Order: sequence, then C-alpha cells, then structure tokens
Amino acid sequence: MLRLTAKAGIAGGTVYLVSNQGVWKDSETTSKLYDSIKKETCPYVKEAASQLPFDLPQVPQVDNMMQMGVHYWNCGVRTTFTFLLNSPTHVKDWSKSAYESIESFINSPEVSEK
Repeated sequence: MLRLTAKAGIAGGTVYLVSNQGVWKDSETTSKLYDSIKKETCPYVKEAASQLPFDLPQVPQVDNMMQMGVHYWNCGVRTTFTFLLNSPTHVKDWSKSAYESIESFINSPEVSEK
C-alpha cells in the first residue's frame, strides 16, 4: 500500500510541477520553457556525452521533424488506401485459395475412404 501511495504521489507531483511550469499552456509559453530547459541542461548533457564511449546522434531540427511527420502520415494514408483499393483482389485470391484447399482436402484419399 505504501508503494502504491508513493507512486501516486510521484505521479501527482510530476503532473502538478509540469502543469505549474506551463507545459500545457499556449505554445509561446511552452516554447520559452523548452528553451530555458535546453539552456539549463546543455552543459550537463555535453559533460555526460563526453564521458560516453560512443557518439550521440544529432537531434533533428523541428522543421525536419515536421517534414518527417507529414511524410510518414502521407505514407500511412497511401498504404491504407492502396490496401483498400486492392482488397477485392486480395479477398478473391484468398477465397480461391481457401476453396482449393477445402476441395483438395475433401478429395484426398484419406477422406474419400471414410
């Protein structure tokens, strides 16, 4: 019970802190908060990165991320509609395959003898 209470307290405190800092306010406030967090944590991240035995990949810029989001959304839409466009053909092929499988099973020697 104590463990559940501690987890709930941590979750509630996190939500309160994040809300109090303005994460869910207008985009300008959120952008300012992001810039301040980035400015505060940059030296620590550089220090930690220098101690790692491998190089960290570069974080994509916001413009690139938006373009990637649009690209992948469009790919998903195209794939969905291609599947819907080809679904009658797929259903016909699957039905034909199922019919042939059932027919070969019925006409097999083991089933004919019984």
